[in-house]
Amino acid sequence: MMATHDDWRVKLDVSEDEVYPILARDRVWNSFAIADLLPPMRAYSHYALASQGDQPAEAACLVVQHPRFTVISPFGADDGIAAMLAQLAQLTLPAHALIQSQPNHLPLLERYYRPLTGWREMLRMGLTAETFRAPDMPSLAVQAVRLTLDDLTDLQALQNLYPETHFHPDLLRNGVFYGVRADAGRLVAAAGTHIVAGAYGIAVLGNIFTHPDARGRGYATMATAALITDLLAHGCRDIVLNVVADNHPAIHVYERLGFQSTYRYVTGEAGHYAVQPE
Repeated sequence: MMATHDDWRVKLDVSEDEVYPILARDRVWNSFAIADLLPPMRAYSHYALASQGDQPAEAACLVVQHPRFTVISPFGADDGIAAMLAQLAQLTLPAHALIQSQPNHLPLLERYYRPLTGWREMLRMGLTAETFRAPDMPSLAVQAVRLTLDDLTDLQALQNLYPETHFHPDLLRNGVFYGVRADAGRLVAAAGTHIVAGAYGIAVLGNIFTHPDARGRGYATMATAALITDLLAHGCRDIVLNVVADNHPAIHVYERLGFQSTYRYVTGEAGHYAVQPE
C-alpha cells in the first residue's frame, strides 16, 4: 500500500527484500527489526518505509503485534518517520505498545502516544569479533557451561529473583544460554539470548543475571564471555545488548568485554491518545 504525505511517499507492509537494505545501514540499532524478518516473528512484524520522490527509502518503522507484546520502533529521517506515523494513524496504531525510540524521534511518537509509567533511558551496545576482549580468569575454579532444557527449573528460579526479567522458557529452547554453577552445584549466574538470527549474523543478549549472594566474583562476566565466544564461532557478526543507562557496574563489565555504547535511547510502555494532543 502506497500513500503520500507532503513530499514523502509511504509504503506499508513491505517485504523483507525491500526493508532490509535500509535496516542494514545500522545493524546495531536495527538488530531486533532485522531479526524479526525471520520466522517465527515475521508473522507478527510489519514494516513501513518512507522515501522522497524516487529516492531510496530514508526511514523505516517496525510495528510488532505479538500475542504477548506490541512494539513500535522507528529508524531514519525524522520527516520520513513523521510521514509514516501519520499514515499509520489514519489506518491503525496499536492502543498500547512498548516504544523504543532514539531521543530525536520521541517527540514524533508523543504526538500519538503517552508513557504509562514514564520513559526509561537505555543504552544499546554492540560488539564484534574485532572488539571482543575475552577476560582472563585463571583463579576461578568454576567454568561457564552451556545450559539445556534440563537446567530450565534452576534457570527460571534464578531469573525470578530479577523483578524486571523478560525470561520465558522459549528463550532457552530456541536460543543460547550459558551458566555458572558454584556452591555445591547451585546455578549462580547465567547469560542468554533474546534473539539469534543466524541468517543475518545477529544476536541480541539478555537475561544476564547473578544471584545476589554470589555477586562480585566475576561469574556473570564468565557466562557472558562464554556466550559471546559461542555466538561468534557460529557466525554472528554483530552481538548486541541493552542496559539501563545508569547501571554503571553492568556497563563497566560490558565495556571490558568489548561492547561499545552505540545509542542512548528511550523506552517504555505507552498508550495511544484517544484524541491527539495539539
